[in-house]
Amino acid sequence: MLRERVREPTSERPILLVAHPRACSSAFERIFIQNHQHVDCFHEPFGDAYWLGPERQGERYEEVRGSTGLAHLTYKSVVDGIKKMCELASLESKRLFIKDMAFFLFPSPGQEANIAQSFGQTNPEPQNPTMLPRKVLEKFHFTFLIRHPRLSVPSYYRLSLPPHKDRSRVREFDSSDLGYSELRRLFDYLRSEELVGPTIANSPRKDSPDRTSSSNNRVEICVVDAEDLLNRPDVVISAYCRSTGITYDPNMLHWEKRHDQKRAASIINRWGFDIYFHKTALDSKTIQCSAQRKGRDNELSYQLWIEEFGIDGAEVIRNAVESQLDDYNHLKQFALVV
Repeated sequence: MLRERVREPTSERPILLVAHPRACSSAFERIFIQNHQHVDCFHEPFGDAYWLGPERQGERYEEVRGSTGLAHLTYKSVVDGIKKMCELASLESKRLFIKDMAFFLFPSPGQEANIAQSFGQTNPEPQNPTMLPRKVLEKFHFTFLIRHPRLSVPSYYRLSLPPHKDRSRVREFDSSDLGYSELRRLFDYLRSEELVGPTIANSPRKDSPDRTSSSNNRVEICVVDAEDLLNRPDVVISAYCRSTGITYDPNMLHWEKRHDQKRAASIINRWGFDIYFHKTALDSKTIQCSAQRKGRDNELSYQLWIEEFGIDGAEVIRNAVESQLDDYNHLKQFALVV
């Protein structure tokens, strides 16, 4: 298959793929790490500020933050670092691709949203749910990755149990950590501010809102469902590349060589130690279809959870799944059609 040279991108802004935990986002990122002729990748930079810096919102890595060399990073300094990486990528005629968690842009659960102090902004933005000013958000080309909670929630719950919890540092399962709410609120805010949309990437579908062909230079709404990615990676990634203006190369979907693996590990493990969340993606050699996809069925899912986690664990998972469905379904209506 020949490489597909897409139209000139609507924007040279860095692409920011935002996701919720356990949405196969590291696998998605791994594809673009492989496309290094056209893309430079920056792995979860806002996690530096969220987990490690003086404006940190989470405590998961409190014991090791000092050893990372990144504990000084504020949200403003992360944005400045992204700008520098964009400039370096541009010198090589590349685009910067960033993968991050949507909730890294938000205050910790239950806290009021305010712009991070490091930006020195005094005027409030009451409609903005994030810690980044609108003038910063508009510098990014946002795309979105979702996964059905019947698949993501048990995956996250598993990380809170022995023997995984010591390496994942997920001390206990909390449904407020699942990230669907933050992803939806970010999406809705960007859409209301016309920073994405109104057109939706890929072919028209009558039952979805605003699904028309793009005829202007605004950023299309580009939402990818992880199960579509696992089922048809070539079709999904090709469509994603068309929407974002990246050159598609089918060789992006395979990474068997040792030097490819070393390059990916150097990009993803920036903190100087392995992050257990990314182990599967780093151990892989291509996009792997999951046998758990059959878990979309309610009763079968529940039986599988009982077998692995017991009745009490299965109930916790079922309740958590139900609590995320509204946000997932809202985003799903905008997903790429494949």
